[in-house]
Amino acid sequence: MHADPTDHAPPAGASSTDDDEAADPRTDVPLRARELWRVGGAIAAMALVVFGPGLRGAFVYDDHHQIVQNPLVQDPGATWQALTSDVWAFTGDASGAGSNYWRPLFVGWLILNSRLWGVEDAVGWHVTSLAAHILACVAAYALARLLGLGRVVAGGIAAVFAVHPTRVEAVTWVSSSHDPLCAAALCVSLAAVVAAPAMGNRRAVGGAVALVAYAVALGTKEIAVLFPAVVATTLWVRWPAGAAGRARGVLVGTLPFLALALAYWVARAAVLGYWSVRNPWSPGAAAVALSIPETLAFYLRQVVWPVGLGPVYPLRAVTPATAGWGSLVVPSVVAVAFAAAVVAVSRRDPRAAVGAAWLGATLAPVLNVGAFHPERIVQDRYLYLPLFGVLLVLGSTLAAARRRRSWPAVTFDRAVAAGTGAVVLALAALAMPYTRVWGSDLALWQRGVRTDPGSAFAWAQYGAFALQAGDAAEAGAAADRSLAIMPLTDAMILRADVAIHDQAWSRAEAALREVLAVYPDHLDAHERLAVALQNAGRLDDAAAALRAARTAVPAATCRLTTQLAVILYQADRKAEALAELEGVRDRVAGERSALCREGLFRLGQLYHDAGRAEDARGAFTAFLAASAPYHDARTRETRALAERYLAP
Repeated sequence: MHADPTDHAPPAGASSTDDDEAADPRTDVPLRARELWRVGGAIAAMALVVFGPGLRGAFVYDDHHQIVQNPLVQDPGATWQALTSDVWAFTGDASGAGSNYWRPLFVGWLILNSRLWGVEDAVGWHVTSLAAHILACVAAYALARLLGLGRVVAGGIAAVFAVHPTRVEAVTWVSSSHDPLCAAALCVSLAAVVAAPAMGNRRAVGGAVALVAYAVALGTKEIAVLFPAVVATTLWVRWPAGAAGRARGVLVGTLPFLALALAYWVARAAVLGYWSVRNPWSPGAAAVALSIPETLAFYLRQVVWPVGLGPVYPLRAVTPATAGWGSLVVPSVVAVAFAAAVVAVSRRDPRAAVGAAWLGATLAPVLNVGAFHPERIVQDRYLYLPLFGVLLVLGSTLAAARRRRSWPAVTFDRAVAAGTGAVVLALAALAMPYTRVWGSDLALWQRGVRTDPGSAFAWAQYGAFALQAGDAAEAGAAADRSLAIMPLTDAMILRADVAIHDQAWSRAEAALREVLAVYPDHLDAHERLAVALQNAGRLDDAAAALRAARTAVPAATCRLTTQLAVILYQADRKAEALAELEGVRDRVAGERSALCREGLFRLGQLYHDAGRAEDARGAFTAFLAASAPYHDARTRETRALAERYLAP
């Protein structure tokens, strides 16, 4: 077997004489660095205009958990654990994976950004996310050119890809930066596959670049696992008509990519401990199949009419009981018509076939609605990669029409440029204000309850951030709206938070005990219950609640003990508090929670109060060492206090 995936790729053909569009769509065109720099500059300018308002946005949504509160990302000593765990490993006890997602290079990207910018301000994170998007757009342009499209058509593809409103979620929300990173890597990989045959003695270099870029894509997002189908399609349609060895050449050229995909999947299973975990809310195979047409129709609508965008949409899985004209028949007609049109265009132009393969490989995984939360089965970020496939099909269709009708190149280019310019301006006008929606949690979920007023999740999120903004009445109403839709745990917690805000301790206790009756290992509920009891002056009950929590959630023993020690101290039971903290001192390195680290500071205070100066110094020093990688406001404040204790 040949190591180079392009060894059996078709030979490069001659380019058009004007060096713009290939005369034969099976051949590529020369691509110069100066051209890429110019295109990159233009795309960067467009992206800055459209996404610039979002650069000052805050961390939102999953950013708080995945970045701001993630010790595996912030602690240099946890880097290896972070890279060899699933992306949500920080939420568990390290005894097993908590999700289907192993994305080591994306986690590495988060670690790099954490080192560069910290987690106090999101500006730097937004800048690098935008840079990744610009890189993906330039790579998309380069791929379109190498596939033989002219500058104007390829530029139009890149421009629409750059400013389409469905980009906002993936670009402005930093936790979704894996989408532009994966897109950039896949475009580079396929561009190398296309360009390698013309590289002569350096063909092996092209093959190596293709494989390395594909490995990067796999490590960034698992959706890349179907990319070998795109490679196979590209090699097949670009093979010279009538040339021998087509099937063998395509197979040999695709095998290295298949091997990489298999290696990634095996490594992923080894890290996660399973091939795949079935979500408890999965609607079943029948509903997944019935939902495909409506889900596909939704994404097609987002492509051609991207208005009313938000973090959630009122689309739910189609079951045999809910299937009907609007949810199944009409979407099926749309889906079949679209598929037939794509197939027809692909048969006439090889580049359209490549676009169709790209679209299918990147869209198929997100049509499996059983993999997602029932209220979030569609998301704009899931369209980030598929959109390039749609645009490549459209661009190829335009190029094919020009050849068939023998339109003059100048006239064609002017018409395409004018049409694309109008579309880009309209899309930019829609995208710019939407970037501000993703600038704060409150604005995001205000939009969410408008785009999907039937989402219990959206109402719970909105209520939580309304409470943060000081509007307890609005938060309580949002909790009620959420619970009227379904008994969502987050909404029950929100109801308790509103009661705590209102100092209605009995009401808070009742709400939290209701949660714990269903989910006895719910850490947030245990901790809030202790807070409610503590503020009600029931210190013994609060201490008992935290001891019960340690039994129910042993992975959080250290952080719970820190809270227990504070309550014991308030109850003037300092000796017990000291003994509790001494008992968990060795767990700080393993648990990696802020409260656990804070236990060392509390231990130092207790030693200081007891007149044990050397022990106090040791505890404060240990706290400073353990908290050194973290720079949030509370850690900085506590570190300053510890340093004062240590001052001569």
